[in-house]
Amino acid sequence: MSETVHVTMAQTYKVCVETLKSFGFSEEDAKRGAEVLYESDLRGVESHGIARLQFYADFIRSGMINKDAELELVSETRSMAYMNGHDGLGIVQAPRAMDLAIEKARNEGIGLVSVTHAGHFGIAGYYALKAARQDMIGFAIANAVPIVAAYGGKGAVMGNSPFSIAFPKGDDGREPTMIDAACSVVAGGKIEIQIRKGEQLPLGWCVDKDGNDTTDPWSILKDGGALLPFGGIKGYCLNTMFEMLAAVLPGAATGVDVGYPALNQHPHEDIGYFFLAIDPSRLRPLADLKKDIGYFNDKLKSTPPKEGLPEVFLPGEIEFRNVKKIEEKGVDLNINVVKDLLRIGIEYGRLPADATLDDVFK
Repeated sequence: MSETVHVTMAQTYKVCVETLKSFGFSEEDAKRGAEVLYESDLRGVESHGIARLQFYADFIRSGMINKDAELELVSETRSMAYMNGHDGLGIVQAPRAMDLAIEKARNEGIGLVSVTHAGHFGIAGYYALKAARQDMIGFAIANAVPIVAAYGGKGAVMGNSPFSIAFPKGDDGREPTMIDAACSVVAGGKIEIQIRKGEQLPLGWCVDKDGNDTTDPWSILKDGGALLPFGGIKGYCLNTMFEMLAAVLPGAATGVDVGYPALNQHPHEDIGYFFLAIDPSRLRPLADLKKDIGYFNDKLKSTPPKEGLPEVFLPGEIEFRNVKKIEEKGVDLNINVVKDLLRIGIEYGRLPADATLDDVFK
């Protein structure tokens, strides 16, 4: 088992803010970006939390992320907006775009924001939950680096289209019902986790450059391999349509034209977002909807579990349980993540040149 370092959630948030500030972001933007990373670790999605700071540092250093970019409102109607990220940091810009979709939904009943020339925005669930926590329905999609094979084809030719849909709480008092997933068998970040741990992949996650099953995590980043879409051809079709909504619609890069230093030489990520917020109170009384959500949840939860399982879970319920546990107990970070934080802390001046691993979370 790989070595870990235990930290509190307050420590992770503080280091995220300080590191983003050391990259050159304002305090406001650093806090906005840190909130996205914090929420990821809080929900147990370790691949997209504080561990992502190394990824962003690499992209800033390579010039793929423009840390001085401003999110530009190109055009809008009362219910829609088209924005240009100018290759900025996604976790700083995307929350503002989703906030605009929510604002438009509050005013018009529905708000759609399409963004081009953007960057990796963390977990999609953060954005859908922004709407759900305001008694709206949230829908968020981004396209991604080319790491997925087309169904029946060889090589990575498309992203895995991370997406999330979230409904508000019902009158049963449970947390919002939501899905936060990618259209590949597993998220690309899980490949990075396996590499940090020095472990092979389970069979069925990806294929090599010839389309054969492989357990080598480096096959995707170096040797032309690819993740597989979930659910075979159905997952491939959903992946395709989501990438069209997120990237083809706003005119962002798609497939192999999305930039990623380990895979190609394109100068910028240039991905796109699709954010949708719906105010259901414009359709019918919110109390009635909440009653129906609660009733539906109760029906699902009352399903007898099959042998060996404790209960039937609602979409997103396991992650919400993680939140309560992690808030109290903190997280165990892989030692290689902490080494990355030490390295970029020294490189960007957050830590002195003689700092050690013990200094990272002081």
